[in-house]
Amino acid sequence: MKSVRFAIVEEGPFRALAWEAPPNHDSSWAISVPSDGSVYVSSCSEGSAASAHLLRYDPARGELVDLLDIGELSDDRWDSGRVPQSKIHTCLRE
Repeated sequence: MKSVRFAIVEEGPFRALAWEAPPNHDSSWAISVPSDGSVYVSSCSEGSAASAHLLRYDPARGELVDLLDIGELSDDRWDSGRVPQSKIHTCLRE
C-alpha cells in the first residue's frame, strides 16, 4: 500500500475525490462504500497501456491509499507486450 495525493473538489451540492492517477488512467469501472465508511475505487485505463489499481479512501482519516496494482498481482505487468490487465469490471462487495 502506498499513499496517494488527492484533493476534495466541491461544486454546489457535489463533492468529488480527485487524485494523481498513474499515467494513462482515465476511467473508473467500480466504486463501493462498505459498512466501515471507506470508499473503494478502481483506477483504470481505457485506451492506453496501464494496469488497473484499487484505491481506498478513508474519510475518517482523510487518507487515500493505492492498495494494489492488478498487473503486479497477476504477474502480468502492463509493459509485458500483451494486452494489460487495465480494468476492474467486477462489482466490489464486502
